[in-house]
Amino acid sequence: MKKNNYETIRKMWNNPRQKALLKLGMWFCFLIIMAIVLSVMNLLGKNNLKQPTKKDEPIPPTIETHFISFEEMWLNLEQKNYQYTYRINKLETNEIITYQGTKKNQVEEGYRESKLGIIKYRIEKEKTYQILVDQEIEIDNLIKPEDSSYLIISKLKEKIVELKPQENIIGSTKYVTFQNETEKMQFIINPSDITKIQITTPTTEYILEFTLLKE
Repeated sequence: MKKNNYETIRKMWNNPRQKALLKLGMWFCFLIIMAIVLSVMNLLGKNNLKQPTKKDEPIPPTIETHFISFEEMWLNLEQKNYQYTYRINKLETNEIITYQGTKKNQVEEGYRESKLGIIKYRIEKEKTYQILVDQEIEIDNLIKPEDSSYLIISKLKEKIVELKPQENIIGSTKYVTFQNETEKMQFIINPSDITKIQITTPTTEYILEFTLLKE
């Protein structure tokens, strides 16, 4: 069998055309063998490579924000000095009224702006005065009766005293919300002070902003 194969190959080799086919087949076999060898070597090389290990990234420490009690914040608002801006939006008429002023040593001075114009006022010892160029006159209509329970801090406190608060903390800001069937009052608080109060009723929106003054 081996002799017959040899004779067959010898005869083909002596034929120029068949010799070319034999060379082409041998070259093709060589390429297949080399491709197999290279694939095996590549696979073995990948398996031997060390896979990089991912280092655990350090977890930043959690910083817990400490808030003083809500009662202390109310006390600060009642006793400390601050600047304030109150904005009233009457939903039915689109009327906007703003108050900008300063409370210092229990005396308030500021400006009210409404559709009636701008007036300068002072509030001292529960009495309100309009400040004119050469005199001061006592007035009783600086704040409308329906707005007084939201803009006067002591009256606003009476509205929430019987309500249960809902608290939510985001970062260093706390949101304390009091709500009943017709009113929603949200207090925005930093760790030590009330900085903003947002109030919504069926007819009006109130935004009260406070900036405490340095002693």
